[in-house]
Amino acid sequence: MSDKTYFYDGTWTGIMTVYHGIIGGTLAEGSMAKEKDENTQEDMFSEKLFIEADDGKFTLLRDSFIKAAGSDSYNMMQWAFLTGKRGIESEIFDFIRFVLDNGRDSAGMLSEDAVMRVYKAAQQVKKECHRFKGFLRFEEIKPGMFYAGIEPDCNIILLLAPHFKRRLSSQDWIIHDMKRNTAVFYDGSQSLYREVLSFEMPENTKEEKEYKSMWIKYFEAMGIKERLNPRLQRQFVPVKYRKNMTEFKKRL
Repeated sequence: MSDKTYFYDGTWTGIMTVYHGIIGGTLAEGSMAKEKDENTQEDMFSEKLFIEADDGKFTLLRDSFIKAAGSDSYNMMQWAFLTGKRGIESEIFDFIRFVLDNGRDSAGMLSEDAVMRVYKAAQQVKKECHRFKGFLRFEEIKPGMFYAGIEPDCNIILLLAPHFKRRLSSQDWIIHDMKRNTAVFYDGSQSLYREVLSFEMPENTKEEKEYKSMWIKYFEAMGIKERLNPRLQRQFVPVKYRKNMTEFKKRL
């Protein structure tokens, strides 16, 4: 049982600051958890410490890791972190130590548990991000302003934003992660990432209502009853994503 629990602010800079402290010896070995994480198990015998994010310590560890293992391995860790799954902090830390101890080529040793766990988590994030590039649906909530609400398993809106900045570069839009109460706001020139404490969905514009109605009719008309395969459809478009997709509004 660990006698130290390190809490951090939930950011990548924050957890990298904790890693820097343990690797550098200024912090003792211990478990790690996000501050105010409801999934964190309380340990009455553990000393709880909050570690403040430090840009300098973050940069030192980032640069030394990239020098030792390369930018691809570093990016893989960041993607894995975005799963937000319980215990991912310790899995990434095991990966960092394994790679630093064994050299650049060790980051590709998928037969090693320390590598495979992080690799699988990163692939989960990349797969979901790729899916949402096709699943995300914008609605016009006022003239010239488009909104998309999503509830992904992983924290992917910052990964999605560059894609939609390229695709919708001249429009104003919001991508809202309703599960994490965060959003990316884009005004046609720059994007901002913000926490959203409360949000009430405005009524769609008249044009948007007409467009949605036509899209649903088109989607239903394109279906061939004789070739309907719900099982295959669920494989390509899981049910958990459908409530935020226009074409499934009447088909949940």
